[in-house]
Amino acid sequence: LGRGGVGEGLLAYDRQLQRLVAVKRVHLRIGESEKRAAVVMEEAKRLARLQHPNIVTVFDVREHKGDVVMVMEYLSGHTLESLQVPLSIDEFVEVARQSLDALVAAHALGMVHLDLKSTNIMLIALATGRLQVKLLDFGLAAMIDQLPSQTPLWGGGLLGSVYTVAPEQLERKPVGGRTDLYSLGCVFYHALSRIFYS
Repeated sequence: LGRGGVGEGLLAYDRQLQRLVAVKRVHLRIGESEKRAAVVMEEAKRLARLQHPNIVTVFDVREHKGDVVMVMEYLSGHTLESLQVPLSIDEFVEVARQSLDALVAAHALGMVHLDLKSTNIMLIALATGRLQVKLLDFGLAAMIDQLPSQTPLWGGGLLGSVYTVAPEQLERKPVGGRTDLYSLGCVFYHALSRIFYS
């Protein structure tokens, strides 16, 4: 399904429940500290406890051959970036409302996303004709009280996308819920202007 800097997404079939699922593998390179593995596992478990209709659901979390593996619901839809036609004002308002509802739920548990962008917002057409929003990829999320500054949890690089990154991330200052709100505001601007960046 895709590949990123720290892992990959795979499409799989759950033979027991007879359904398609998405499997996200977070690679832990040989020689990296056990502390990083523990942090990734703990974040994955927190995400699994985060149940919200506008956030992708995690079914299972486990370690496999040195990697952390998350089994998640498979979503059939389009990312906000990939839309071929503009959203109507009513559709945009609905997308904005559902996205903000998801953030409220995550922030209430002390989780921040830190990488909100148009490719991490999935739109699913329901049988009723309405759109359902799903926020994807909380892989960069960290507990607010465990991430006092914009220092990566493990070496190298700035967390987030350069086009939607908040000023405090660029300045390596403390991050929190307002960091996500800034990034989501950038996404909303791009959605209305039809200018999208990954």
